[in-house]
Amino acid sequence: MTTARFVPPTVVSGYLLVAAYLTARSLAWPLIHDAPLMHYIAWRIGEGAVPYRDLFDMNFPGTYVLHLAVLRGLGPGDVAWRAFDLAWLAATSLAIGAFASPWGRGAAWGGALFFAVYHLAAGAWQTGQRDFLLCAFLVLGALGVARWLEDARRRAGLAIGGLALGAAMTIKPHAGLLAVALGLLVVVEARRSGRPLMAPATTFAAAAMLVPTTVLGWLAAVGALAAWREIVVSYLLPFYARLGRPSSWVFHRWQVWIPIAAAVALFFVFSLLFRLSEARQIAAVLRRK
Repeated sequence: MTTARFVPPTVVSGYLLVAAYLTARSLAWPLIHDAPLMHYIAWRIGEGAVPYRDLFDMNFPGTYVLHLAVLRGLGPGDVAWRAFDLAWLAATSLAIGAFASPWGRGAAWGGALFFAVYHLAAGAWQTGQRDFLLCAFLVLGALGVARWLEDARRRAGLAIGGLALGAAMTIKPHAGLLAVALGLLVVVEARRSGRPLMAPATTFAAAAMLVPTTVLGWLAAVGALAAWREIVVSYLLPFYARLGRPSSWVFHRWQVWIPIAAAVALFFVFSLLFRLSEARQIAAVLRRK
């Protein structure tokens, strides 16, 4: 039994209408908030400036790579950035739908549209935020490992998942925690099922290290590695270690997470009652954490 019966078509249709309305309303969104700063740094890098040495910024290099790709592929300006944001949103929603597909079309469409509505409802300042960019990589990472857990012949899933998580780490290093958790899951499953251990673990680990190693090689080649290390060690880590002290920090949009938490709790109740796909449940929990 799937979760399709628990997501009525009227609910999915309602989300689809809301998503369409919010998408149309967002077409005129300008390039604002953090995005213009990242655009400027990416443009300077494209003109030959050395990141971190010539331009002080605390973001990880994958952020600049993405912005530089947008500038060179789509161009500068509001329209290009709006096209990129909507394309990235569509790709992330499709990945969520693929992850949820074993639980029924209702779950797949509902999950994809819920994410789209949440992003579009946040407003123009959320476009291109690093947390938003990470979501596609995190879902692909969990999806690749889940597919291997379900069928060991899908070794390509481990490679794709590792590549996605490695790319995520170049945007925010926190993604490495999910990579480690999923890597341990691969090792545990290989031992439990009697599969050869080294082959899947090596595939996943090598794929996860490919993008970060390439980015570090780029920083070293342009002479930015020492400056980047200095910013991370002497500025970024001390700054975030003190952030929120005293306790004036407020969790962003905390009210919205109340129904999200309720939905997650209901999902686990249904999964226990109707024995939904265990591999994807585990991967989903790890990705959420």
